[in-house]
Amino acid sequence: MAKLAKEHITTKVPIVEPSATVSKTIKQIKKEITKYETINYIYVLEDKKLVGILSIKELFKSDSRIKISDMMKTKLVTAYMKEKQERVVLKSLKYNIKSIPVIDKKGNFLGVVPADELLDILQEEASDDLAKIAGIYHSHKETVYDMVKARIPWILLGLFAGTVSAFIINTFSNLLESLIVVVFYIPVILNISGSVGNQAGIIYIKNQALGNIKDKLNYFIKDLKAGIIMAFVAGIGISFIEYFWNGNPYIGIVIGTAMVLSGISGLLVGLIIPLILESFGKDPAIGTGPVITATLDIIALLVYFGVVWFMI
Repeated sequence: MAKLAKEHITTKVPIVEPSATVSKTIKQIKKEITKYETINYIYVLEDKKLVGILSIKELFKSDSRIKISDMMKTKLVTAYMKEKQERVVLKSLKYNIKSIPVIDKKGNFLGVVPADELLDILQEEASDDLAKIAGIYHSHKETVYDMVKARIPWILLGLFAGTVSAFIINTFSNLLESLIVVVFYIPVILNISGSVGNQAGIIYIKNQALGNIKDKLNYFIKDLKAGIIMAFVAGIGISFIEYFWNGNPYIGIVIGTAMVLSGISGLLVGLIIPLILESFGKDPAIGTGPVITATLDIIALLVYFGVVWFMI
């Protein structure tokens, strides 16, 4: 996450003193209207300190004789220079504010992050998070070496997971030879467990970034319940498919059971991977997609073949 920088901030906004009246403030705004970059709010300063904010709508609806100090809002939502820019955007979304004032540690007014800059930051952060989830660190200035250096670890991780998966399949080769139908469902098992895991991980990252997770334990329990239901739906579905395809209800039950357990495993991995990254002080978005996929390729195969071997 990048930090808030000077280029995101403008000082071209209406600024008044607490003692100014509504009529005086309106006259000032009309006189200096062409100088302002944003005019959603009026910022009230006293000795360079931000002491209040007033919306432009409230100003024009108020009695002309009222002082600004009598109508301004003093419960302020502010940002600090070099604060993580994603948090600044989240504040604007959470409190439904069109622009965010920036202050220093002493409360001195430094400027405002206007709506267009907030949108630019939001787009930048969303793009950055998607790239991190995919295991890509992108920049239009990066060289071929930078591109390879950033992406090759995830390719190697996939290569390692693929090699381990091939070893697992080879280990169960006798089972596969005696029960060829098991082979047909390997892609389905991997796809379902991977989809469930990546969904869980990405949704967790999104909710965590938006500040929607107040109680992690409660969140995980709720997500686990939903995941178990989805896994059972997928398991029952694959059981019926196998029954109508090959007419063997027992094989359908075995594969359905494996599907349920693989789906639950996928959910647990999808929730645990971001937590592990957080515990090491890393951004949970970094490489979540490749890590979850690589881990689940191995776990899902072990679960699938383990269930089939045990039940058959």
